[in-house]
Amino acid sequence: MMNKVISILSSIIFVGIINGVSFRLHLLFTNNIHGAIHTVPARFINPEFSPILAGGAGAYTYVNKLRDEANAGGDAVFLTDAGNLFQGTQLGTQDGGSKMIQWMNWMRYDAFVPGVRDFDQGVFNFPPDHTED
Repeated sequence: MMNKVISILSSIIFVGIINGVSFRLHLLFTNNIHGAIHTVPARFINPEFSPILAGGAGAYTYVNKLRDEANAGGDAVFLTDAGNLFQGTQLGTQDGGSKMIQWMNWMRYDAFVPGVRDFDQGVFNFPPDHTED
């Protein structure tokens, strides 16, 4: 995985240098999702009048809008996650994390580094061929 990340970033930079073209690299990241891709009230902001977080669908809409804008301007988008994807909600753990992997594939993440909580159900959350659509 790390080789793929380095290869992608190197290719983007190399092509820009060779062509003498400047571009923007939009680096997006998520971290500590803990299975919370459903819409939920953000009680940590205001317990009495909590705004609703958009969840996984809102993230999908935002990322794809940014990708469309970046492509139109000749820019690049790189989406990463720094782990702790599963543990925290029933949605993230009831099927061994399969729904979360499906969501990540739907989002088209470029890189993912598992966090310590991603192994709470064992190492089999990440088999090499776990690419469900």
